[in-house]
Amino acid sequence: MTNSVEIQFFVSEFPCIRIHFRLSRASPNDNSRLSPGGRGIKLKRSAIAAVSASFTGPSSVAISVAQLGHYLGPYRLSSIVGAGRACQVWEAVHEGDSRRVALKVLVPQHSHDSQQLNLMRHEFEVGRGFDHPRVIRTMEFDTSRQAPYLVLEFFGPQNLKQLILQGVDQIAYLAPKIIEQAADGLAYFHRQGWIHRDIKPNNFLTNAEGDVKLIDFALAERRKGFLGRLFGGGSKIQGTRSYISPEQIRRQALDQRSDIYSFGCMAHEIIAGKAPFTGNTDNELLTKHLKSGPPPLEGINSNVRPEFSKLVRQMLAKEPAERPESMDEVLHAVKSMRVFRTNPAPPKAESGGRKGEG
Repeated sequence: MTNSVEIQFFVSEFPCIRIHFRLSRASPNDNSRLSPGGRGIKLKRSAIAAVSASFTGPSSVAISVAQLGHYLGPYRLSSIVGAGRACQVWEAVHEGDSRRVALKVLVPQHSHDSQQLNLMRHEFEVGRGFDHPRVIRTMEFDTSRQAPYLVLEFFGPQNLKQLILQGVDQIAYLAPKIIEQAADGLAYFHRQGWIHRDIKPNNFLTNAEGDVKLIDFALAERRKGFLGRLFGGGSKIQGTRSYISPEQIRRQALDQRSDIYSFGCMAHEIIAGKAPFTGNTDNELLTKHLKSGPPPLEGINSNVRPEFSKLVRQMLAKEPAERPESMDEVLHAVKSMRVFRTNPAPPKAESGGRKGEG
C-alpha cells in the first residue's frame, strides 16, 4: 500500500510561488522520490535556482506542478528544471524513441491566455528552422493537449546568469569561451534575419564546460530594411532593463546593433559580476543607459586586456553608428584577441575531508 503526504514547497526569494508535491512511499526501499501524485516526477535542486534567476516580477499566480500530470502527449515528464510566471520548463523523454527533450509548458492558469499562446507560437515559428550548435533547436509546438507546450533540445537546466551568480572568479577561466560561443550563436541568429531583443545571461544556457546555447525567441522580430528602420519604431518598450539598448528605451526602430549593445552589457557582467549600469529605480537605470558611460573593465579587473575592454565599450556606445556593425565583426574581434593578460586557472576542487581526519 502506498503512503503519501502532500507537501508545499516555497521558494524563499519569491513566497508567492508555491509548488505542490506528494511524497509517495511505494516500498520500504523507495522513500526519497518527490512526485506529483506519486508518479515519479522529481524536482531537481537546480530548479529552485532557476526559479530565482528567471522570475522577473511579482505574481499572484501559484504554480501547481501536480496539475500537469505525468504525461504531455507522447512525452513523459521527468523533472522540472525552471519556472516563471507563465511557463515551466521540464526535462522529458519521448516514449516512442526515448529522445530526451525540454518541454516549455504554459501553466494551467495561462493555458488559454491568448497573449502567452501567441508568444509561444511565435517562438516556435522563429526557431523551427535554426540549425547551429550555439542556438537551441526548436522541434514542435502543440496546443491540443491539456497544456500547450514547446519541444526544445535539452541542454541542461543552468543558464549563464546562474553561473555568474556562483562568482566571476570561479568562472573566469571559462569566460573567453563563453563570450566567443555566445557571440557565435547571436551572429548566426542575425544572419537568419532576426533581432533577438532580449539578449541577457538568462537567455543563454550553459554547461560545466562553458558551452552555451542561445534560447528564448519570444520577443524576436524580423530585421527591417532601410525604409522599415526609417519609418519604424513607436512600439512599446520590450526587453530587460539591465540590458536594454538606448534605442529600445526611445522606442526607435531596431537593427542588429541593439542586440550588440545588450551583448556588451552581458559581456561586462561576465567579467565584472554585475551589469554595467544599476539604479535604485527603473527611471534611474534607464537614464544611465541613455546618458552614462560604462565603467572600464580594466579598472574593475586589472587582468583584463585593454583591447577587450575597448571592444566592450564600443558595444556599449549610446549611438548605434558608433558600435560594431555586426555580431560577425564582434565575433571576429573576440577570436583575434585575448580577454585576460594572464589566463585564469580553474578553481581547485574542494578536499573531501578535513585536515587531520583519517
